[in-house]
Amino acid sequence: MKSKAIIKFQINEILTSLIYFYIIFFAVEAIMIISSNLINDSEGFNFNGGDISSLIYIFVIGLMMFKKPMNFFTAHGVSRKTAVKSFFMTGGLLSFGMAVIDIINFAVIGGTGILKGDYNSLYGTRFGKELSMKYIPEFFIYQLLSIMFFIMLAYFIGVLFYRLPTKVKIGILAGAFVLVFLAPLGIIRLPEGLLQSIEKFLVLFYKHILIDTMGNLIFKVCAIFVFGIAAYLTATKASFSDKT
Repeated sequence: MKSKAIIKFQINEILTSLIYFYIIFFAVEAIMIISSNLINDSEGFNFNGGDISSLIYIFVIGLMMFKKPMNFFTAHGVSRKTAVKSFFMTGGLLSFGMAVIDIINFAVIGGTGILKGDYNSLYGTRFGKELSMKYIPEFFIYQLLSIMFFIMLAYFIGVLFYRLPTKVKIGILAGAFVLVFLAPLGIIRLPEGLLQSIEKFLVLFYKHILIDTMGNLIFKVCAIFVFGIAAYLTATKASFSDKT
């Protein structure tokens, strides 16, 4: 099975869920626009996180793209290296296609004031309420890299979790829950020095990566390569078993 056939197979596997995703997305968007027109209030109906919806969807897809596909391909004589490289190409094609759809959607609907996404929230002060056409190329690159970042992150997590023992997986999930939900509530007290270090890191991350356009793009490009290399090295050395 050649890379082209693998890519075609993977896209066909994802295509149905992708169609359903956009049907739901555009249906919600249409409801918001119609509702705002009926009451003549675009400010009261805002579809926040429109571009984030694509990131959540592709993250879930990335998590599912390792175990079953890899077991299937290796069972049919495909090498692990070929399977992983084919996934990278599939992820790139999906990211490009979804970024094109998102940019067209924002170019058409953004002027209504209904659709407010992550890009608008972070960098909207540079072009006002509406998404100016001169920022379309920048937004496309931003969305493309964002989608690629999330699918590569998810794929790496899927590969990593596949190789870890069950007890370690449970421990990681439990630890993540504690840090994300309990620590902010003050239930768990972290050392003062550690809290200060975390605060400094978050401030630097916010200033130089989150709200800085160039810093954000550079960070995502580097992260895509890091996650990709790590996933490749880990996946090509994985041992496969249905019981894992």
